[in-house]
Amino acid sequence: MYNISQKYKSAFIILIKILIIGGAYYLISNKIVNNEFMNKSVFFEKLTANIFDNSIVLITIISFTISNWILEITKWKSLVSSIKYISFYKAFKQSLASLTASLLTPNRMGEYGAKAIYYPKNERYKIMLLNFLGNFSQMTMTVIFGIFGMFFYGGKFRWISTFHRFKFLVLV
Repeated sequence: MYNISQKYKSAFIILIKILIIGGAYYLISNKIVNNEFMNKSVFFEKLTANIFDNSIVLITIISFTISNWILEITKWKSLVSSIKYISFYKAFKQSLASLTASLLTPNRMGEYGAKAIYYPKNERYKIMLLNFLGNFSQMTMTVIFGIFGMFFYGGKFRWISTFHRFKFLVLV
């Protein structure tokens, strides 16, 4: 016999997915349209002139975006492998769903919950901890390479001299 509640549950899940995608689209388009620093027409003119008219820039942006997603998916697959094996496709679904959910929540908190949904209740704490450790390690590496970059390019920018004065005040 066909279970009616299962029919409504699948329709409800599809509705939630559509609402999340619609919400993400609304937030992104709202940030573009209601930008206090740049008019919408100026934004689209610059976008067309700098990206869409230059195929090398467009290919580079698409390549870096895909590479970033692949690295993010591989990082998540590697982190979860300590609990259980998941395929690249499952890691792909979990990572992109959590990144979409993080657009709708403050401080990307939706990323934690969206990844935890894919696992049983007894593993959710571990999944959230793994997600935190992955994000923390990524932020640590960003800060380390950012500091290295600041000192590497120190002579090329005027604000670095202000940073050196600040560093001197802190160390003294």
